[in-house]
Amino acid sequence: MKTRAFSFLSVLCLVLGLLADGQERRPWTAEKPAEPAESQSGPGGIDPVAWERDFDLLLEVRNIPTKGELVAAARLQALTQERDGEQAKLEDVKKRLARLQGTYSTEVLLNEMLQLDVKDFQSVQTKLEEEAKAHRKRLLEIEDQLKHLKPTGG
Repeated sequence: MKTRAFSFLSVLCLVLGLLADGQERRPWTAEKPAEPAESQSGPGGIDPVAWERDFDLLLEVRNIPTKGELVAAARLQALTQERDGEQAKLEDVKKRLARLQGTYSTEVLLNEMLQLDVKDFQSVQTKLEEEAKAHRKRLLEIEDQLKHLKPTGG
């Protein structure tokens, strides 16, 4: 009986040894695996940044614009409209200045003086040139912002 039990245990150890060869050997003392820090993951161990990234990927697969893309598109549209408005204002100021510098009538000069609230021709001319300069400066700022917002290669 003892030899059978010994034989049985020997065969069992041999079989378990063969099965365990394909597996990773673990030490006898059970060590806890390192847990991620609570600051990196939210409640339940879910990383909110990873969840948002996964959600954005799902939206991208379905060709649904993300919140960031919608904000960027709205900003791009607003800047484009502002650029068009500034361009129209600049063209208006240029026309008014050209009308004064060309063959102007006293009526045109008087209207400009009243509109700009000045008393002489040089002041009207100076104010219109300053206004045109301000519009050009704002147009350059808008164009710079548009360069950064527009996608490259599209």
